[in-house]
Amino acid sequence: MDRRPLEAAWAVGVRYFDVTPRYGFGLSERRFGHFLHNKKREDYLLSSKVGKLFNASKNNRHAEIYKLSDSPNDTVFDYTADGGRRSIEDNNAAFSRHSLGTMLLYAGCR
Repeated sequence: MDRRPLEAAWAVGVRYFDVTPRYGFGLSERRFGHFLHNKKREDYLLSSKVGKLFNASKNNRHAEIYKLSDSPNDTVFDYTADGGRRSIEDNNAAFSRHSLGTMLLYAGCR
C-alpha cells in the first residue's frame, strides 16, 4: 500500500478520517488501521457507518463489485440495533482498538 497520500494528509493537519467496510470491501479499514496504528488516539477523529455488514460466503460477489479486493464476504443489510452494535464491534476489530468517534447511518442504495 502506498502510504504517501495518508502521510501527506497528516502532514498538513488532516485529522478527520471517514471509513466504512463498504469502501473497497474492507480495504479502507485495513489501510487506515495500518496507518493510524501508531498514532495517538486523541490526535484524530474517525467515523464509520452502520447498516451494511459483511458475512463470509463461498459464493461471494466481491470481485463483481470491487475487483481489487480479495474479500471472502458478501454484503448484508442490517439496520437493527443488533446490526449497529455488530458494525461497531467489527470496526473496533479492524482497528484493533476502540477508535470510533462517530457512527453514521449508511443509507445509500443497495
